Amino acid sequence: MITIVRRPMGDGEIKMGFELAEKISKEWIKLIERNGRVGSEVYGLKVVGRDKRGTIVRLGKDSFKILHDGRNSNNFGYETKGGSSLDVGGDIMQGCMFTSPADVSTATSLTFYVSTTAGVTKHVKAVLVLHSTLAIVPNGVGTPVDVPASSSGWKTSSFATPPTLIPNTEYVLMMIPDGTVTIYYTAGAVNQRHADGSNSYASPQDPTGAFQANDKVSIYCTYTPGGAAAGKMTVQVM
Repeated sequence: MITIVRRPMGDGEIKMGFELAEKISKEWIKLIERNGRVGSEVYGLKVVGRDKRGTIVRLGKDSFKILHDGRNSNNFGYETKGGSSLDVGGDIMQGCMFTSPADVSTATSLTFYVSTTAGVTKHVKAVLVLHSTLAIVPNGVGTPVDVPASSSGWKTSSFATPPTLIPNTEYVLMMIPDGTVTIYYTAGAVNQRHADGSNSYASPQDPTGAFQANDKVSIYCTYTPGGAAAGKMTVQVM
């Protein structure tokens, strides 16, 4: 079922949103990301054209141009490389506390900015922790990601089974390496950064003895939204 919601934008322009009764399927996501294949149809929306600004679809007698692709993933955390850096040794868990948005459903991955010096490739895992208990959430340890020697950049550790997230809840987004890496941060809220210096890369444990500092670490969570937010996209009447 598709519900069309009109949103006046001023100067006579009308924008509309499709609200699907279920999450957008992978088929629809791929369709949008590839700008659509003319003649294809997904959820009753027939693609009738495309240009560099969006995919043109037809619903009944009307044509619409997609302005926002409605991807069913979003992020929360700090998505900027901080201006300060900190070396993190092997088996030391580091991370940062952030509050989940109201539309969260499950976590897909954690992404963090790290660098290494000359030496050997390091490996890092994501660890998702519930702040109120400092317990790792079920399925909250990510798959290892390589950090080659003398490299820097954003690295993503995905969850094999997506952990369930609670809306408007504080989580500590953490990472743990098997050797020394450098993370980045900026000034943050009181006790926002968390560190646990006695842990295990091979088998991460709850960071119950976590040290805290007033820093905001360059780390964020990618999540799948739930409810109506999962199926919203904005289109322009043509």
